[in-house]
Amino acid sequence: MFYIVFGLAYFAGGRAFAVALIFAIFLCSLGLRLIFGLDLSSLGSRIAAATDWIGFIHFGWFSSGALFYLYWSHRRWPMLALAISAGLISAATARFAIPERMGLCVVVLLFATAVTIPLWQRTLSSRVLLFFGFISYPLYLVHYPIIRALLPAMAVHAPVLPSLLLPVAPIACAVVTSWAVAQFGEPLVRQAIRRIAGLRHVQKSAGAVQP
Repeated sequence: MFYIVFGLAYFAGGRAFAVALIFAIFLCSLGLRLIFGLDLSSLGSRIAAATDWIGFIHFGWFSSGALFYLYWSHRRWPMLALAISAGLISAATARFAIPERMGLCVVVLLFATAVTIPLWQRTLSSRVLLFFGFISYPLYLVHYPIIRALLPAMAVHAPVLPSLLLPVAPIACAVVTSWAVAQFGEPLVRQAIRRIAGLRHVQKSAGAVQP
């Protein structure tokens, strides 16, 4: 849902409009949840539950990440302040216990230090972390179904393994799959998209010059 909303907003009004819109959608979803709750006892709570189920409540994280990127690109401090604020609001209002919320706040502050402190940036530039950065997006997409499918199978077929070691093989499988997607799948898809976009551009240009 985020990709649909952000993509349409980006092409309709530009990057700043798209980021502002997704944050506004998050605030509306959060406001509905705080005012009406999610118990489905009223029309307001049903609307709040619907926006929560659609995923609008998570748009605060996306807007925070986008603002961190904009700060990294342009080095404008208001963007950093907005990024931290959006992240902390998302963390503080997440439907978790207080310790988990505090952990999410720490993650937001780690992002802030990662884009502002050179020493921390050098630490994050290690080969291991760069590798996981390289595979991070496909890993984000595939880790849940792979681990969810393999973990119960490991518990059944490898009962002698300690429970602490059961996730090792599923996690390794998710990492290898993500590397294959990032190394081979993404470049092929990217080339295909550029080829299609290039053909359309050529066709439009040819049509524009025809008498």
